Amino acid sequence: MSSKKAVFTAGLVLFAASLACTNPITSYFSTQTATMWTPTPTNTPTPTLTPTPTNTPTATLTPTVDPRYYFETAGRADFSYIPPDGWRKLTIDGTDLRGWSGPGDTELGFFDMKWDDSAEDAASDTAAEFEAVFDNYQDEGDGVLDLESGVDNYWFAFSGSLQGYDVFITMFYFADGDNTAVYAMYFRTPGDDEDQDDVVFESMSSFQFDE
Repeated sequence: MSSKKAVFTAGLVLFAASLACTNPITSYFSTQTATMWTPTPTNTPTPTLTPTPTNTPTATLTPTVDPRYYFETAGRADFSYIPPDGWRKLTIDGTDLRGWSGPGDTELGFFDMKWDDSAEDAASDTAAEFEAVFDNYQDEGDGVLDLESGVDNYWFAFSGSLQGYDVFITMFYFADGDNTAVYAMYFRTPGDDEDQDDVVFESMSSFQFDE
């Protein structure tokens, strides 16, 4: 990461993290600690014999967990998701939540905050703040992910410029319906690495809160 990019990203992440947090996160992305993500192998379940009234043993398999999932337990709520394919782990200073670094300038950072309303309300509040701060703010779409987990979610994307740098950002919000929202900020340069958009959306579509 160039020094100019690092300075810009630091200000952007700080701003995004402080929008609705009780305790603002003073953090920035640091690719110096990026390491390749390697899913932990999942052992093949061992059949368990269960006797029946006729004494005929029946094999019962224990459900397996998809080994591609990354489990996050360092925040306000436990959650998991499948990281973007081929991306590397990224440490975000100031928070224990894991981030990810992709091709070119693409980055994905996770944050959480105290929140007891809907994911769409959280996204709407943030969009209004961004529109007031970014120059040449352009709405690039919004919607709801079709999550198998059924988690309340909402996303929006925009392009604009800040501190003289052009950016394309997609924000993903997930609300647990209790008192926590997790949000992910996907960053790239406009016109570059557009093929990673589908990779990130596929990743975010696997999001789930864990009990």
